[in-house]
Amino acid sequence: MLRKLAVACGATAVVVGSLAPAVADAVPTVPSPPVGVVAYSWDNISLDVAWLPSEYDGGSLILWYVATVSPGGETCRTQALTNLMRCSFALPAGQAYTVTVTAENNVGVSRPSNPSEPAMVWALPQVKSVKPGNRKVRVRWNAAIDDSVTGFSVSEIGGKRTCYVPAEKRACVVWGLKNGRKYRFQVSVRIGRNVIVTSKPSRVAIPQRATKRGGDL
Repeated sequence: MLRKLAVACGATAVVVGSLAPAVADAVPTVPSPPVGVVAYSWDNISLDVAWLPSEYDGGSLILWYVATVSPGGETCRTQALTNLMRCSFALPAGQAYTVTVTAENNVGVSRPSNPSEPAMVWALPQVKSVKPGNRKVRVRWNAAIDDSVTGFSVSEIGGKRTCYVPAEKRACVVWGLKNGRKYRFQVSVRIGRNVIVTSKPSRVAIPQRATKRGGDL
């Protein structure tokens, strides 16, 4: 009777143990990928990589960043508790590489970042031959390069004589030399005015006049 009266009068009932679930904290997830991955090389033996941290940690502290090189698949694991978001790889020269980076928290591993732009680990040019002629020497070489290279220069060691050729060439003639004098040369890979890497010295070449039995270069 009292229950019917309470309902009729519009009384509010108190429900013990609500059927509505309690609002829980957000469930942690894996982090978002790192951003701004940059790969670069300053020598002919290593590749350096740097990046910016993930914008979202997934609700759980990021513990590690892992950089992966392609081709090759080598990895570099760096603690996220440091401000140095970078690592280095020792890689075979003469190859262009890209790098992706993932972030890892207690939940799991993020998707890979966008890959870096390709970066070349430069191999030294290799002088294949030096052919002397009358006051000149023709130098030939091999070199592994990428599309950023604009050309090569060949320089007389210890002197001022130099020749330049575009990136598609692999031979160059150094003029203005003295007959009978010993010369050695080095080949440099260039991007614009900047020298990237330089070969080891060539063997000795001695310019001379052509004999009656042999022609000049």
